[in-house]
This record gives sequence, structure tokens and C-alpha cells, in this order.
Amino acid sequence: MTGGRLRSRQLPAILLTAATAGQVPGYFYALWEHLDEANWSDHAQFHHILGFFWLCGLATATLTLSWGPARRGERWASRLLVALTVFQFGSHLLTMVVLPAGKPPVAWQNAVLGVLAVIGVGAAVLNLRRARPT
Repeated sequence: MTGGRLRSRQLPAILLTAATAGQVPGYFYALWEHLDEANWSDHAQFHHILGFFWLCGLATATLTLSWGPARRGERWASRLLVALTVFQFGSHLLTMVVLPAGKPPVAWQNAVLGVLAVIGVGAAVLNLRRARPT
């Protein structure tokens, strides 16, 4: 494989890393913002924190795939990467559809998460297009 081809496979990993670098700290900020919600039960707080840990695990999995087997062009990893990034970045949109009254009240936050979703999922699809044929 030529150096140029290898570098071109790095672009999706770089884009996905950038999108994740914006997403995870944003959710970390929201986590702390909601921890003192007086009307949330301890059980609701438990699920809130649990969801953040799940997001971190999903982000770790997508970054591991994007910098490892997907970057090497392994098609199975590229397909899995697309599915995982749809869950990682699409969960915010899906939750807004299911519970629209609970979405973040500040419009720019939703816009930023939408942009990060386009970058993240787009990077995974780009990676799949560049994967070796099976």
C-alpha cells in the first residue's frame, strides 16, 4: 500500500476523532449540569451517570475501530463502525424525537451535536467507501 493511500484512510479516523472530541466533553458538561437536579430521584441520577459511561464506552469502541482495523481497510470493521457511529451520534436525535420536551433548551447545543453527528457518521461512511472489497 502506498503512503498516500494509507494517509487517505487516516482522514475518516481524524474526522471521527474530532467529532468524538466535541461530543464526549459536551456530554460530560451536561452530566455535571444535571447532577444537582432536585426533582430527579437517585435512580434517575444513576441512569444519567450510567448513560454517560455507555457513551464513553461506545466512543472508545468507535475510535478503536477507526484507528485500527477500519483504517487498515477491513470491511467488517468499517461496516461495524458505521453502525456504531449511527448509535453514538444518532441517539441524541432519536431521543429528541421520542421525548421532544426533554431536549437541551439551548438551540446552539442541538446544532453543534447535529454537526458533530454529520461529521462522525460521514467519516464512518467515507471509511466504508474506502474499505477493501470482500
